[in-house]
Amino acid sequence: MTRHLAWNDLKTGRVYRFKPSKAMQAAGFQGSNIGDNLEEATAYVEKQNSEWDQLRQGAREVDQPRGNINWLIGRFEKDPVYYGDKAPATKDEIDYAFRYIAEKFGLAPIATVKRKHCKAWYAELRDEYSMHKAKKILKWTNRLFDFAVEMEARDDNPASRLKMTNPPGRDQVWSREEVDSVIDALLVGYTPIYGPVAAPRPSVALAVLIAYDTSLPQQDVLALTWDQFDGDGLTVTQKKRRAGKPLWIPLSKKTHDMLAETPRTSTHIIVSEETGHPYPSKNAFGRIFRRYRRQAGVRDDLTFMDLRRTALTELGNMGATNAEIVSFSGHKLNSKVLDTYVKPDKQAAKNARQIRDIA
Repeated sequence: MTRHLAWNDLKTGRVYRFKPSKAMQAAGFQGSNIGDNLEEATAYVEKQNSEWDQLRQGAREVDQPRGNINWLIGRFEKDPVYYGDKAPATKDEIDYAFRYIAEKFGLAPIATVKRKHCKAWYAELRDEYSMHKAKKILKWTNRLFDFAVEMEARDDNPASRLKMTNPPGRDQVWSREEVDSVIDALLVGYTPIYGPVAAPRPSVALAVLIAYDTSLPQQDVLALTWDQFDGDGLTVTQKKRRAGKPLWIPLSKKTHDMLAETPRTSTHIIVSEETGHPYPSKNAFGRIFRRYRRQAGVRDDLTFMDLRRTALTELGNMGATNAEIVSFSGHKLNSKVLDTYVKPDKQAAKNARQIRDIA
């Protein structure tokens, strides 16, 4: 009988099966039922055997050898459940992690990655970068090997339940003066010591103001269109919560004034001055934001993402209830949004003292 051709004797008759060896499985060949036609089954298995022989002997060049981690990543990114139906922000996170995974393990056969390798890599990432980054990358390493097990490319997940230190939560909050400084730098531009003059970037200034005003994440701010603005506020369904209900968020007078000065040259509100189109990626937008933030003399540890925490924290410090806060944030009423985003400061304590004194 042809190599790797097996059969199952079912009640309905004999069903032929391609049964690759462990070495073939490690190279990415998947076992499968073929049918009850011996001639067709033989032809299919012989084709698989021929490909395997060529790969094993090095007689066949392939762009992406079957069975290594790069090949697995490619299959993952074609899967409709593991990757295809994810929100854009989640896909960006996956792509980010996969770049590091491919650099570290890309050419390694799937079966050769052991638990000790994953543990050592986590420690390496922690030392070179941070606990946050190490945990995020290992999260998607775990998902990738879950996918490998489901595909029967290996029997276990070497990254499953790996012990990792929980990184401390971010608590960075912008001051109003820092927000104003960055907005001013973006509206005025600046002349660096070396290099060309940095022209004003009112589009980025508007994005900063909207994020600070509404607590919307960066991806939602950049995706805003003029039809979401009704003259008083914005109606938004956050991309990370596609199944959630649309939020209507009122805007401050300062944001209204800046929107009134913004030309409607596109369906999008935030449009690059250079291209006349929405920013092509969050990385392109982020590079501009960080350059002007440094020029404004604002701390490097403050990110655009921290504007969301800042907005929600200010709401809490001004006495907003949890229900009022989540009406901005989009979280469920019983979520732990206060623990994650709202970082009470001295003003919150003073407000609480005043309430108790009045009572």
